[in-house]
Amino acid sequence: MKSNMETVLDHIEHVEPKLKDIPQIAPLCDALLGLTKKRIKLNDGAELYCESEGQGIPIVLLAGGPGNSHHAFHPHFSKLANFARVIYFDFRGCGKSDYVKGLGYSIDQAVDDLDDLRKVLGIEKWVVLGHSNGGFIAQYYTKKYAKRVLGLVLVCADFDAKIQEEQLKDDYADQRIHNSEREMKRLKEIRLEAFKLLSSESEYLAGPEKLQKYIYNMLLNGDWKRQNFYLPTNEEMAYKSLYEFSCDWGYAGNMCETQRGVDISTFDGSIPTLIIEGKFDLTWNPDKKPAILRSIHPHAKLIMFDRSAHSPFADEPEKFFDLLRTFIVDVPLSIL
Repeated sequence: MKSNMETVLDHIEHVEPKLKDIPQIAPLCDALLGLTKKRIKLNDGAELYCESEGQGIPIVLLAGGPGNSHHAFHPHFSKLANFARVIYFDFRGCGKSDYVKGLGYSIDQAVDDLDDLRKVLGIEKWVVLGHSNGGFIAQYYTKKYAKRVLGLVLVCADFDAKIQEEQLKDDYADQRIHNSEREMKRLKEIRLEAFKLLSSESEYLAGPEKLQKYIYNMLLNGDWKRQNFYLPTNEEMAYKSLYEFSCDWGYAGNMCETQRGVDISTFDGSIPTLIIEGKFDLTWNPDKKPAILRSIHPHAKLIMFDRSAHSPFADEPEKFFDLLRTFIVDVPLSIL
């Protein structure tokens, strides 16, 4: 528990007058023991990067974004490895997987790639966990490949676009409610400077380090308060900047566009579902979102984390992994 650390509720101001360079640190994948790493070839020849650790019921982790890599789950989910087979991977076009568009980056291609991964790994059924936008993909995968899903876990998950438009409309959360005026001013300055650097495709492709430096300095100047309850360490900010958002040019926009035509508005409860939400997650309106998710999944178990934002597995790890362990162990009994 991080009870002695600064939180968003402390409203401590963070303003850096000059841009700072990112501390250069190796990815956590290099340091974690027990990881099996491989590349999985898909039917069209593209390869997905995949890691696994542990033994037991398989659980696959779907990162958010769109455009995030599996690195966001390190080192937290190693806690599952003593009773589950934990599978990390990067979607096509993200992280260490191939940037090969195939038929075009889309929600359908993403879930089809995911099921191809399952087949190659020799898994009949697995628990599917989706974080943030990965939660949207997890729900659509569960709709399309229901017979392959033992259980569904949604962590601060994205949800049906039509429902968002109808029920939230313009009533989205103010993601800057914990930032001071000076922080807001500095963040605006950094965004304008970054826009000049990243305004063309050629600039982006020639220097991803510019985007990384932008993310790092935004976090240093208070941007962390949108999706974190606790102040991340400098090292955690560096990991996030260097390794967590990494995708092909245009990937995120294409994924968001194709999601708009997908209906994941109702689930009948035939697949055990656990919904985990952070009380201080400002990605969507935290006062309305849990109720909306419950309406989509009326038979699910919904648990609120009172000292968490967008990543409860990092903010309240003991509570999170105790809950997840119980869910995974009970899943096989619930489907007999």
